[in-house]
Amino acid sequence: MPDERIVLRHFPGNPVFDLKRYPKSLAFSPDIIPQYGHSPLVDELTNDLAYGSFIGFPLVHHDDNLIYIRGITSPDTHSDFTAAITLRAVPSELILWPQVWNQTKPLAPGPLFIKPGQVHWFERVATDSAFKFRPTYTGGLGHTLIAHHISLPADLDTSQRGRDLIPSPPGNINNCKDYYKFVTSDTTTTYYNVLVADPTASVISVTTRLRIFDDNPNNITTLWISVWHAGVPNDTQISLSSDCGQVHIPKTSISNAPDGVGRLDVKAGYDGYITMNIFRPDSEHFDPYSWMSLRVGMKPDVPGPDEFLGAQNIVFEADSTRNIRFASPAAVNLRNNQPSSQAADGDPVAGADQTPKAVRPPLVPTFPAATGWWPYAPGTVLSDSPDIQLVGHTPIDPSTLLDPTVDYTNTQLTPDSKNYVYVRGHSTLPNIIVEARLFIFPSTPMLHPNFYTAQEQFIVKDDDGRVAVRTLTTKPGEDFYVFEKPFNLHSVPDPQVYQSTHYCMIAEVRQKTSEYDDPQWPHETHEEFGSLDDFATWVATQSCVCWKNVSWTPYLYTPGYSCSTHWTIIIESFNAPPGSSWQLTQTGGLNIPGLTIGFEKREINAANSVWGSHFTGVPAGYEATLQFEWTSSDGQPAPSGMYVNYHLGSYSPNAASPAGSLTCPAIPGNEQWPFYVGPNKWPYANRKWSRIGGNKWNISS
Repeated sequence: MPDERIVLRHFPGNPVFDLKRYPKSLAFSPDIIPQYGHSPLVDELTNDLAYGSFIGFPLVHHDDNLIYIRGITSPDTHSDFTAAITLRAVPSELILWPQVWNQTKPLAPGPLFIKPGQVHWFERVATDSAFKFRPTYTGGLGHTLIAHHISLPADLDTSQRGRDLIPSPPGNINNCKDYYKFVTSDTTTTYYNVLVADPTASVISVTTRLRIFDDNPNNITTLWISVWHAGVPNDTQISLSSDCGQVHIPKTSISNAPDGVGRLDVKAGYDGYITMNIFRPDSEHFDPYSWMSLRVGMKPDVPGPDEFLGAQNIVFEADSTRNIRFASPAAVNLRNNQPSSQAADGDPVAGADQTPKAVRPPLVPTFPAATGWWPYAPGTVLSDSPDIQLVGHTPIDPSTLLDPTVDYTNTQLTPDSKNYVYVRGHSTLPNIIVEARLFIFPSTPMLHPNFYTAQEQFIVKDDDGRVAVRTLTTKPGEDFYVFEKPFNLHSVPDPQVYQSTHYCMIAEVRQKTSEYDDPQWPHETHEEFGSLDDFATWVATQSCVCWKNVSWTPYLYTPGYSCSTHWTIIIESFNAPPGSSWQLTQTGGLNIPGLTIGFEKREINAANSVWGSHFTGVPAGYEATLQFEWTSSDGQPAPSGMYVNYHLGSYSPNAASPAGSLTCPAIPGNEQWPFYVGPNKWPYANRKWSRIGGNKWNISS
């Protein structure tokens, strides 16, 4: 068989040719990429940001999942070859013995080929079509994917089907020692045993099967079960159990058992199921792309690191788990058959001038006609809906707002003057009565719809004390409407009395018909939102709700960044002694609840390391002092040539994809944490990064 010309990685970010340090038994390949119904281009899979990231979606039961393969060409690659790839799937196995999967039928439409002439040395490549997998529902037992890739001569016998020319997958293996030799030497297979989990879930439970094959029926193999992790809070707890009772670890903190967990002596023919439960701390969350890994291995014959035989991995990622329905084949098909909208970039800019600016181009409708009422600009920034128009201290002619490009983007709420707000939108259904109402909140209560009407101060009322409701009746055909009577907000207090930096205006409408004279208001269909992501998803997908963040001023305003801007400070060390430590602390500055800038003292594990801090909610004009401290482990001064770079960057929430941008991105880091996603084309990961500043700190001469 020809030498393998394409290499697939076994662990996110690892050097592709380091099979000893990163054997396939880690089962964490970033090059096997489930995408549910999403169909990325080859460039979207292989560009710098995508290739350096773990970008897999959860596998969805009882639906078609598209799975792509990517890799990098090896040094001896030339154009006269064809790479053939097959993919198999089995219920989760902790040790992926070839006999567990080599008789399993490859997934359709495999094999997939990368044709001659498409590659050069060290070029990233990917399949331009996908395997399809429809997993059955197995409760907590997930599925493992096995990619088998080989190189074929370019001059294939065209009279035969390509799949008939592919050699058989690796054969059976007789014992654990031989299996370890296989996973550290074979270059034709790559494993993916990963569960993508919701980081806001209080408990995650995952089960995997452990089997032992041995040609000596009297042999007893000593295995070590361990739990590895990165990016999760130290007070996260885990428990382990097995159906045969040989594995039992009671609920314990990972800080008490960070590495080795337990010894397991097993005989040939062992066959059991191990379950790991992960308990998220109540007051904390798992960072984006943090992970945990249940691993099994052996102690080597000579002193050295454990010889890993298998792993069950869990990656925590909010967007792809909580919003996976938007990547379903049905949702993708619907979007592909609808005109796309143009999204406006950036946050709204507030200011004292109350002249409307035509800053947004006309937008193409994207919601299905059967929806009835829907916002005219669903593709804009979620928290800056152009359908809520704060026009200033005096009413205007509402007909001017029938031009969707007219947009009052630069007005603020004031405490004593009247603040007039108009609501507008589009309707595709005739002869329905549309009613609108308006709420104004500091940021936190909007996650609790049951508070919307329970808290009188958040309800916009008319001068007579009644709840303000605006009404219109639609005409035949599609049309754009403005509720002619504005809402009037007056005596709006400083949001700091609610420990907030701004206000959130939520407009909602309901559609009354002869069949439904008293339909529910949208907020009445929800009790609680678990996170800001959940709320954003609701707004992005609920056609009768829109949201606008507005600032407050006592009459004056100083331009600055929006308080919805997300910030990241990144600290990079160069030539730092491993074992030394660093920390970043904030002194001074306005005390804003929930705002923490910096990171606690932590050990530096490698000479060139990265750490940082994410934060948001900073108001315009905010000032604070940040103090960086480096501490040696032995009391010695910093070595010659050591220095530290720091970077400050920002990005603004962008809702061109539903749901996606209110979760801070993980910073680029070391080989274990954090992973990050950045390409603008990735669904639910539209992070537009702008580097604002940075410099170099010389720690030593």
